[in-house]
Amino acid sequence: MKHTLLAAVLCLCTLPLSHASAADVSGIYKTTYESGFVPSEDTGDACEKPYKMIDTMCLDPYTAENILGLFQEKNGALNFAATLSFFNGHTCTIDGVAEKNGKGWIFEAAADGGLVCQLSINIKDEVITLDVTKGYDCQSYCGANGTLSGAEFPLSSKIDQTLSSKDDLACISSGEAPCKWQDNKGTEQ
Repeated sequence: MKHTLLAAVLCLCTLPLSHASAADVSGIYKTTYESGFVPSEDTGDACEKPYKMIDTMCLDPYTAENILGLFQEKNGALNFAATLSFFNGHTCTIDGVAEKNGKGWIFEAAADGGLVCQLSINIKDEVITLDVTKGYDCQSYCGANGTLSGAEFPLSSKIDQTLSSKDDLACISSGEAPCKWQDNKGTEQ
């Protein structure tokens, strides 16, 4: 009996993360990368301080961040909010409730111009991925040069934060700062 119970526990511990539930992933995820603004002045052939070459372009550099918040409802639905940053300060912001759908979650809402946005949230290979479903349009949630499709948040990018309610997600997509889980400088507590 002891061996059977131990084997069952070991089996449960080795389930692939693609079967993770919302409770397993609830929290705040943050990734950062180097981006830049196009300089307002002509830099000519030289790219000197304060500018920097980023992806073959001379830019005024800044650290961009992508933030995803997830909070599970008792019925399995997933409250979410995301702000994604892109080149030249463009962003995508979205929030809502995604319904459980197989191994992931699906969010669907009316978008501008009578279009429908359908966004999937999935976990595979220790990465949370946002993807716009083929044939749907979520561009109204984004500025120029932005897209919700393909946004990735490694499970390891989860910051040490426990959300107390879905209300803790509101500041992510609204731009209100600091969030309850940040101090006045915008850094995590």
